[in-house]
Amino acid sequence: MSQTFEAIKIPIKEVDIQKTADLFNETLGEIQKGIVDALSWNDFSFIIRNNTEALLKRTGAVNDSGAWPFEDIEPKTVVAKFLKAKSFSFAAKYALPHREICIGCSYPLVGYKKVAMEWSADPKITWDNMSNGEDKSADENRAYIMQKDGNYIWVFEVNG
Repeated sequence: MSQTFEAIKIPIKEVDIQKTADLFNETLGEIQKGIVDALSWNDFSFIIRNNTEALLKRTGAVNDSGAWPFEDIEPKTVVAKFLKAKSFSFAAKYALPHREICIGCSYPLVGYKKVAMEWSADPKITWDNMSNGEDKSADENRAYIMQKDGNYIWVFEVNG
């Protein structure tokens, strides 16, 4: 099947070649800038604050895009991790002495930043349930997204 093209004719006396070239170059520059901005690497931060007397034992993870950056979290500690990436999406499960909590976060190329926290034995369910960037909680535990100097920070506070 051959392609068909439609054409228009413009009398040369009505066309300013320089203005046309300038407009084309300006438009091309805006398109290139938009593509670069959309695909640029971003700086992301993640913080887990273990306010409990217990070790947060990592017992599972879902790595949809990127890899969950934390392992076990010692009692009464704050651990921060930093990531330079275009996007990410992952969740993890941590065991407390009395039950398991799952936390997750996502910054997709298309869509919205997300955060999750719930009592669950399955990080995949938690990851699937992520729907937005609003604060989440599981009893007195909290997950939220904050912004500092234009960079997003995912914060997970585990209180017991």
